Amino acid sequence: MKSKTTVRNVTFAYTAFIEPRAMVQGAEPRYSSCILIPKDETSSFEALRNLAIDIAKNANSGELPSGIDLGIRDGSEKDPVTGEYKKRHPVFHNAYYINAKTKFAPTVICGKDKKPLSDMPGLEPDGMQGDVALSPFAYSHTGNKGVSWGLQAVWLKRKGTPISSSAGVSAFEKDTGGDCDELDPPGSAADDLASILS
Repeated sequence: MKSKTTVRNVTFAYTAFIEPRAMVQGAEPRYSSCILIPKDETSSFEALRNLAIDIAKNANSGELPSGIDLGIRDGSEKDPVTGEYKKRHPVFHNAYYINAKTKFAPTVICGKDKKPLSDMPGLEPDGMQGDVALSPFAYSHTGNKGVSWGLQAVWLKRKGTPISSSAGVSAFEKDTGGDCDELDPPGSAADDLASILS
């Protein structure tokens, strides 16, 4: 069973790449990021969904349990009572998203020179675009079954609008500033992400 997959052209939100962060008070701190996949990247979404289904079936004697959580969310989902978007930031509304986390510091590289994020003080990963290596795995806890997504490695390529701020501009919109140019590698460089981060 394939235990790792690489997804290109995603946006990173609510990132904790350098220091782990607890999602709720009292929880174990984890390195994490919300991974946004644009809905027009249909092949990426289908590949992730099919992989999650395979992993869930493999962990449940070849059957897909009813109502199992595959860990892939629709950012355009609305509250059935209020009719409001469950995710308020508009960048989510045309994307699927995965909450990925890990106990161990993920590999994070930046730009065409592939510098470690730790060597680029002041660079804010939130809202940036790039590629990510994920390791999905099945879980079963107190009667709940599903698939979680481990965060293995990140390649930050282009700047975007920070999502954790109150800005309403889409984070998929490319910044045209000078430091953005340094982070924008040739398209062919993305082809070797899996081997670089494996």
